[in-house]
This record gives sequence, C-alpha cells and structure tokens, in this order.
Amino acid sequence: MSEINNKKRKIDGVQDKKDSSNYHPFPLLRNKKAVIIETEYELRKKIKDLENQLDAQKLKYELKLSELNGKYLEEHMNLEHSIDTLRIENVDLKKLAQDLDLEKQNLETTRRIIYEKEIKSKETIEKLEDELKKLKNETKLELYQTNSESISLKEALFNSQQDIQNYISSNEFNINSINDNFKNYEEIINLLRTELDKRTNQLNEKITQLKEVERLYKDTQIENKKLRQNATKEEMNIIKKELQNQLKYIREIEKKNKDLSKQNEYYKGKNVNVEILKEEIKTLENKAKAMNILHEKIFQLEIENSKLLNEHTKWTSFLEDKDTINFDSPQEIAKALASQRIECALLKQKEGEFNAKFASQQEYINELETKVNELNSKYQKEYSNNQNNLKIISYKEKSKELTQRRIDMLQEQLVNIKL
Repeated sequence: MSEINNKKRKIDGVQDKKDSSNYHPFPLLRNKKAVIIETEYELRKKIKDLENQLDAQKLKYELKLSELNGKYLEEHMNLEHSIDTLRIENVDLKKLAQDLDLEKQNLETTRRIIYEKEIKSKETIEKLEDELKKLKNETKLELYQTNSESISLKEALFNSQQDIQNYISSNEFNINSINDNFKNYEEIINLLRTELDKRTNQLNEKITQLKEVERLYKDTQIENKKLRQNATKEEMNIIKKELQNQLKYIREIEKKNKDLSKQNEYYKGKNVNVEILKEEIKTLENKAKAMNILHEKIFQLEIENSKLLNEHTKWTSFLEDKDTINFDSPQEIAKALASQRIECALLKQKEGEFNAKFASQQEYINELETKVNELNSKYQKEYSNNQNNLKIISYKEKSKELTQRRIDMLQEQLVNIKL
C-alpha cells in the first residue's frame, strides 16, 4: 500500500511539472500508466476484501462442517447402536420363532395323540356297547340264582321270625319275673340306703370327733412341752392320767369305726348285687331292642330284594338273545363307561388348554411383529434423516469447492495482471 502511494505521489509530481511547463512528450503513455496503477490498486483492494471474505466463509464453513461431522458421528453411532440392538432383537425373535415352532410341533403331536386317543376311546365305547349286548345269558343265570336265593331268604326269614317270636315270648316271661324281683330288690335297696345314710352320718360325726380329739391331742402335746419346762412332778402325773384316759377314748372310737366300716362293706356288697340285677335287666331290654332292629332290617332286605328283582327284569328286557360278555357285572360296564367318559373329558380339557396357549402365543408373536415393524419404521426414518444430512454435507462441500475454485481463478487473474 505504501509503495502504491509513493508511486501515486511521484506520478502526481511529474504531472504537476509537466502541467507547469506545459510540456507533454508522452501524454498517452502517462494516461495508460495511471489507469493501470488505479486498476491494480482497486484489484488488490478487491482481492484483499475477497480473501478476507473467503477466510470468514472458510471459518464459517469449517465450523459448520465440524458441527455437521459431530452430528454425523453421533447419528452414525446411534444408528450403529440401534442396528446392533435390532440385530440382537432379531436374533431373539428368531430364537422365539424357533421355540414357538417347536411348541407348535409339540402341540400338534399332542393334538394328534389326543385325537388318536379319542378314536381309541370311541372304539372302546363301541366295543363296550357291543359287549353290553352280550350280558343276557349271564344276567338270566344271575336272575335264576337270585330268585332261588330270594326263596331261600324268605324261608330263612320265616324261620327267623318264628324263632324271634318264641325268643320274645320267653324273654317277656323272664322280663316280667325280673321286674317283680326288681321291685322287691328296689324296696330292699331303699331300706339299705336309708340305713347307709344313717351310718354314714354317724361315721362322719365320729370322724369329726376324732379330728377334734387329734387336734386336742396336738394342743395338749404342745402344752406339755410348755409345761415340762415349768411344771412339777405332780402336775406331770395328772397330765399323764388325762392322756391315758384320752388314749382309751380314742381306741374305743377306733373300734367303733372299724365295726361301722365292716357294716358299710356288707351293705355295699348288697348294693353291688342289686346293681348287677339292674345291668341284667338293661341287657335284656337291649336284646329286645336288637330284635326290633332285626325286624326292621328284615323288612328293608325284603324291599331291597324286590328292587333287585325289578332291576334284573329290566336288564333282561334290555339285553338281546345272542350276546357274549367279558365283564362280570353291569357295575363293571358302568365303571368302564364312566372312566372312558372321564378320559374323553380330560382330553377335551387338554385340547382347550392347548388352544388357549396357542392363541396367547399367537398374540405374543403379533405383538413382537408390531414391535419389529415399529423399529423398522424408526430405522427407516433415521436412515432417511441421515441421508438428508449427508446430502446437505455433500452440497456444502461442493459449495466449498466452488468458492475455492473462484479464489483460485481470482488469484490467477491477479498473477496475470501483475505480469
């Protein structure tokens, strides 16, 4: 800039001299040089302004590029992370799909087994229905046997009823005689009880007297101990006499007590005999009650026998002539049918559980598919956003290249102008 100013000053001085002398040897050359200097100055100024602008734009673009690179790296990392998670989820989903396929296969096998069992159960039911028709001959034999048994039971019932009536008549006579004896014994027992009560009262009185005597004896012993310390020989003799008298009295009471206890045992023995008679009467009454119960049981057995006969007639009407049977009784057939029905119900229950489980697994698969679709859509959005960002970055890089080319062209123009 200083050189240009100096040159300008020199040119101005030369022009002033030439103007003052009015001497213009090369007017065209002077004008050309001035124009070149002015254009060079302006071009240099413009170039510097352009360089400053280019540097500022470069800084801006570099900052934007660094920001975009950071965002790009972050988004790239996030994309890689999401891709890894999607891959892991895809692997898990594949495993789940494999497990579900295995479960499907297992469930199909179980369903097949259930279906085969159902077919077998149907076949067994058909066999049972066929075998039910074969019950006729044996039921006829059973009917004949039951009829003969019922006749024998009726005869036995008639004989037992006669025996029971004879036994009841003999027992009634015995019971009447026992009742008469029992009344007499009751009167004797009442008298004995009154005497026992009197004797027990006397015994209780004697026992209370004995207790009082014992208490007095203890008191006298205590007093003796006290008196021994202070009493004389005469007083001791008097006390000994009183003690001997009391001992005699106690011994007499003890003898009376023994006599009363013997009498009490005698009356107790009589009371035991009376109790034995009462127990015998009770046993006879119980036997009479048992006979009544037997009558009732016989009546119930007759009713059951009639029911069995009716049932046999029903079975004979139900069965046909040309049948053979592998079962021993109709109850066994009913049990077999019930077991087959239970097995069929269990198989149907298992089928329902299997269907419910399969439906729940299908719902879970649908949920996983929706999640996968959501993740795919999210991934597509992120991918499109990243593609847009990449386009913006490439556009900015191209604009940067264009500006660089402009700068290079301007620099080349400057070089050409200098030359």
